[in-house]
Amino acid sequence: MIRHRPSIAALAALLWALPAFSAHTWPPHEPPHQEWHDLSLGGKKVGFLHVSVEREGDQEIALTLDTEMRVRRMGARVEMGTTARFVQTREGRPVAIDYEERVAATSTRTHGEVVGDSLVLTTLGLQASQRRALPVGADLVFPWTADRLLAAAFAAGESKLRYRSFVPEMGGIETFDVELLGVEQGDEDRRLLHTRTRMSSMPDAGTDEWRDIATGTVLRSRADLMGIVQETRLVDRAAAEAPPLDYTLDLLFETLVESGRRIPRPRAVDELLLRVSPRDAGTAYRGRLSWPPHQVAVEPPEVAASAGGDAPLATHPSLATPPMRLSIRRPPEPTPSYTRPYRGPDLAAELASSLLIQSGDPEIRRVVADQVGAESDPLAAARVLNQWVFRSIGKKSFEVGFASALEALRRREGDCTEHALLLVALCRAAAIPARAASGLVYFRGAFGYHMWTEVYVGVWFPLDPAFGLDSVDATHVKIASNTLAEGAIGSAFVPMLDVMGRIDLEVEEYVAGGIRFGGARPALRIEGAAVRSPEHRLRFRAPGGWRPSPAGELPPDYLQMFYPADPAKLAGLAVKALVVGYDFSLAGAEARIAAHVGRFTARRALRIGGVPALRLDFVDPDDGLRRLALVFLDGDTYFMFTMENPGPGDEPLFDAVVESIELGAAS
Repeated sequence: MIRHRPSIAALAALLWALPAFSAHTWPPHEPPHQEWHDLSLGGKKVGFLHVSVEREGDQEIALTLDTEMRVRRMGARVEMGTTARFVQTREGRPVAIDYEERVAATSTRTHGEVVGDSLVLTTLGLQASQRRALPVGADLVFPWTADRLLAAAFAAGESKLRYRSFVPEMGGIETFDVELLGVEQGDEDRRLLHTRTRMSSMPDAGTDEWRDIATGTVLRSRADLMGIVQETRLVDRAAAEAPPLDYTLDLLFETLVESGRRIPRPRAVDELLLRVSPRDAGTAYRGRLSWPPHQVAVEPPEVAASAGGDAPLATHPSLATPPMRLSIRRPPEPTPSYTRPYRGPDLAAELASSLLIQSGDPEIRRVVADQVGAESDPLAAARVLNQWVFRSIGKKSFEVGFASALEALRRREGDCTEHALLLVALCRAAAIPARAASGLVYFRGAFGYHMWTEVYVGVWFPLDPAFGLDSVDATHVKIASNTLAEGAIGSAFVPMLDVMGRIDLEVEEYVAGGIRFGGARPALRIEGAAVRSPEHRLRFRAPGGWRPSPAGELPPDYLQMFYPADPAKLAGLAVKALVVGYDFSLAGAEARIAAHVGRFTARRALRIGGVPALRLDFVDPDDGLRRLALVFLDGDTYFMFTMENPGPGDEPLFDAVVESIELGAAS
């Protein structure tokens, strides 16, 4: 089993797969033995890995793998760690597994024992417990034996190895395929065996390892997880635990997918057309993105033309990883096919209580009774619960990690995962089949990881409690759905590895409020002094007689520039529309401007169309010229109206522009 396989535990807990590991030393080291490895993500040290091999009685060997990590999630600091202890006989028979997973304030413990042909697992934590048995078969191996198999394969001159092992982060058994890529020359005249290992659930995500042939010790490893390179290097203990082991990497920011074209009001989008371009030769993402009838792949024009217009992409080897277009529509309003409670013969997993979804707990059932009472319409009941979750989780926080439904109910804080799991549990307690959906969502200029909820009302219908949406908009890009029945956090996130970091997205066009928006930049309609942007729902009056710049001459974030008709006057009016970052605030924008200009000649707070705004007067140190500026936030857009180098009489013109601004004016 590869020592440095992509970790699902941290992935799951944070948002995706961070590195947890199973040990891999080759040839198998006799106890006692210890190793320390530096762990970095994106070139930044975030933690370390400790491997130890010990005797367990007279006939058994225990191999323990500990990881410690520190990262950020949207600025919030999160500590995490895992401990996996595999016990087996010297002859290779698996005996027991103990696994602990720690993310922020959340922890779970799993104990497993091989009994006959089954691995019996008991998991405690997340305010619940769960017991289940997995059939293992005679070919299941634990890490120490996996190393022996690799050593034998190398000695026999084989180029491939396959084996099955238990992966505690996923709570299941995986098939591992190892490629022996050859011998390479390392430092200090070391000869290194280069291997690449893939797990069956992540065929496009391989981990490369380089091990010293003389000792069998892994010297370094490398894996690409959602566009972030994970690396380990063998070091001594002091180096592994030494600084900078700090919160140096923000997982959410690192994994955002920029969208090219901006969407000012994403929650209002009813239709979306995306261009999806692969970054590598992986193809699994194509299947992950197909969820008809509301999310379907459409061939780009150039691919369709090369295929004769109607042949499938897979039949064209010259287009091994061609781009695709993804068409997404807001699901239509369904008519429920049953009255609550659901009594169908199937969907048992979507109604069951589990380690993560404690729908049978009295506290969760009490909320359902209080909120929906005898409501028989399943969609109406689910929407009541959706709004209750949105309101009740008052602290929208990225510090939690990954809490269960009951923990979210008690703590009343969390991010999208806590919202989604709590709503799943409440709906199941209300006898409405429910499951978690995961994928990407557009927010402030990029697509990032997100989780929401789907309820069965005759068809599967999505709700988003994190945003309080009773019908998800078309910027929700679904990748997977999961009942979370097995109680392992990691399994819910594995499909993300086939997509995150493997594709680029470009917004080609979208429909909102019955209007279709396309092209490289938002269109601005100018009729005399009247100016309006249907896409931004903005309207204002430019100074009378001032002329606009041709759109082709404008920088990307400029809606327009206006100049006086008299070329001798050097003033100008710039109107910028900038997509704000996740950490945007009006006070923060003021602070950034102040840091640049030093001080304001004048500052006044006001309101524009019901939203807070600031009118600023300052001198730009870059050119020594005066500026009048108005800044405000509307939707996902930060607007800045700036009068540059105003001359005598121009300040009243600027104030007239400010007074004319209207928001919410699409027509």
